[in-house]
Amino acid sequence: MKTIFIGQKYIDDTEKIDVNIGFSFFSTSITKEHKVKNKFGEILILPNKGLIYTSYTRKISKLLSEDLNQKTIHFYLGYISDVLPIVNNLIYSLKYNQGILLAKPISYLDILEITVENIETGKILTSSGLLGINSEKPSELSYNEKIYIRDTIDALSAYLYLNYEDCIRKIITAIECYFSDTKLKGTFKSNLSKVLSNENYPIEWHEYIPIIKNNLILTYTIRNLIVHDKLRMSFNEYWGELTIKSLFSLFYFFQNILTQEKIIEFNTFIFSQFSMLKSIYGETHLDTFEEYSKNSNNIGTVEESNYKSFDDYMFKRLQISDLTRKSIINKQ
Repeated sequence: MKTIFIGQKYIDDTEKIDVNIGFSFFSTSITKEHKVKNKFGEILILPNKGLIYTSYTRKISKLLSEDLNQKTIHFYLGYISDVLPIVNNLIYSLKYNQGILLAKPISYLDILEITVENIETGKILTSSGLLGINSEKPSELSYNEKIYIRDTIDALSAYLYLNYEDCIRKIITAIECYFSDTKLKGTFKSNLSKVLSNENYPIEWHEYIPIIKNNLILTYTIRNLIVHDKLRMSFNEYWGELTIKSLFSLFYFFQNILTQEKIIEFNTFIFSQFSMLKSIYGETHLDTFEEYSKNSNNIGTVEESNYKSFDDYMFKRLQISDLTRKSIINKQ
């Protein structure tokens, strides 16, 4: 049976054409034109009185090139995710080399307008950036102003705004605040071992606890390298993998040791909201789906009603890769 992916009609479209994908945002740090190379060729970053226009050329589905609106914008954000790290690395370079205090990374939320130009015909389609999304919490939810939940909220927000350093800091601060709130005495690692013990988790998860623990110890190590050493983030796939897997490790850390039902429900709510927003903001990349589609017969599947199969799949995806660990730590 064929696996159906989001945007399947664009994946199946055999006619791929060259288009110029552009997006605009405000920034106080970029004051002159920049041309940067990436795997697709040249990226143009052009300022105009604080409004920055960025564009690059690539092939996409002809059907998609004729369909730019709020229903398809997430596919374009997926393509923009290929160049946004380059823009943000430029902004951070300018911030620290020139001391530009108001410079900040650009997230998908900052994009004001997206354009797609058919290179052959010159036809241009335009759409506004993402419109507001209603994520208001149910009124009955509460977390009793626990500081570790506030820090978790800050960590999730930092990821959505592509501020990976703050995300890492807040993940560890949230855990440290939980240790303080529960009167745990000891080092970070010894307290983590006490919390991540078999007695706090269902027996089916005992073999996966080391994955959560190793992820959070790596996150703690990198936080310390950021705060006390010379490690600085880069806007690349390694930092993206580190932060997202650390965040969901934090979710499992809390979800199985919190005791107050309202706090458990609130923790579930903020992570559910985060997962929804993440899927919209630049996480829907048709290149990835197309690759999966080509190899769908070789991708391991989760057996229906087999919880062990599901747990294996879930925690295998949660584990931070050795490549990511080495790529980040060896950069210091």
